[in-house]
Amino acid sequence: MAAAVSGDPSAREEAGRRLQEMGEVAVPALIEAKGRSNPLEVRKWAIAVLEAMNKKVPGEAVTTKDGALLAEVLRAYGKTRDLDALGAVFAFANSDRTPIREASREAIAEYGDAALPKLRETYTNLKSAPPPETWSTAELERELFRLMDHVRLRDLYTLFDEALAKAKAEPEAAVSQLDQVFARAPSFERRGEAVPIYVQYAQALESSDPARALDYYRKAERLAPGGSERDRISSAITWLEAHQLAGRGLVDRAALTRAIELDPENAHAKADLARLDEEAQSRARRLRWFVASAAAVIALATAALLFLRRAKRQA
Repeated sequence: MAAAVSGDPSAREEAGRRLQEMGEVAVPALIEAKGRSNPLEVRKWAIAVLEAMNKKVPGEAVTTKDGALLAEVLRAYGKTRDLDALGAVFAFANSDRTPIREASREAIAEYGDAALPKLRETYTNLKSAPPPETWSTAELERELFRLMDHVRLRDLYTLFDEALAKAKAEPEAAVSQLDQVFARAPSFERRGEAVPIYVQYAQALESSDPARALDYYRKAERLAPGGSERDRISSAITWLEAHQLAGRGLVDRAALTRAIELDPENAHAKADLARLDEEAQSRARRLRWFVASAAAVIALATAALLFLRRAKRQA
């Protein structure tokens, strides 16, 4: 950009030529260069270069097949708070492509109160009712984006509700549908409601298929908001991992103890730990019996040896 403020017209011309050769990847930087915070000379130069590239107006600048580049263009408009570009930025606020959607929403947030009229207009069109006048810009953004998500994911909400309805009668079908929901929307806002369904399905698989049970427990753990519910799930995972190791002859007493610390009501972990204690006590009893028996044998052998020696002397 130094060439843009240089007094040498040939230097500015050369800088513009090189940027044009770079192609559309130069667009985000040029958008920022024409922002109002820059000197007038820089702004005029950036606008001229964008015009030469057929990227002067926002509709042209956002026309690209490169998703990552589009996200950077949107962020550049947000940084410069270009009101002429606000409509183009809003056009991607509900994109199916997550990086582009997030970039658009970040840019809208950068506009601050300048975006308020557009926020109100968009909300009213989607909701068929205006937002409360008491909402701040941040509150309106949050509620608008929530509404957009609901519209975009309408089919997933239907799929999610169907999964909840069939959870008891058809648990396998229910978790399959939930998997489809979270594959498309990992941050689905109602994800907490799926946690008990995954947990119940995992519990049903503990004996027949512990590896799959662990998979579903881990899904539940990722979705759980935290607190005691998540601790109980983590406890179940810790116990089941230790239980599988025990089946291969590897004892992890520390894991069982940890499982009980996470969930004092974990009956499986307590039963396995009690069994280990009983086995340890049984081994200790057998060892004591063996030591006592060995001592008795040694004592008898010693007594017999002494008796033979005494008998020989008397003979």
